[in-house]
Amino acid sequence: MLRLLLKRFIILCTRLARKQLSGFPVNEKGFDIIQRYYVLVDNHFKEKKQVQAYAALLHRSPKTLSNLFAAYGMPSPLKIIQERVVTEAKRLLLHTSHSIKEISVILALKVWVLSAASLRI
Repeated sequence: MLRLLLKRFIILCTRLARKQLSGFPVNEKGFDIIQRYYVLVDNHFKEKKQVQAYAALLHRSPKTLSNLFAAYGMPSPLKIIQERVVTEAKRLLLHTSHSIKEISVILALKVWVLSAASLRI
């Protein structure tokens, strides 16, 4: 039952997004690439931190992805990855007892860049 509701919610969100982007040149293929990019970021953000890795999974160049996102008026692909990592860090800070250093290890951040200022809740 829950799976059915989730599928219905995703379909409704997709339809709503297509309506909101109706002012832009509608290209179903481009829109599908953007959706797949978001899914890949959600699945691999802990391991892959560069747009090049996701572009390879989508069989596109990083520049093509950047141009596609710009055509739809969306944030850059790198910004999306960074926002996803910060969102996960905030979630871990709020719902676990991990320290900031432990969270940076969990999220595979090479530099310990998480601070209270960057994670305003």
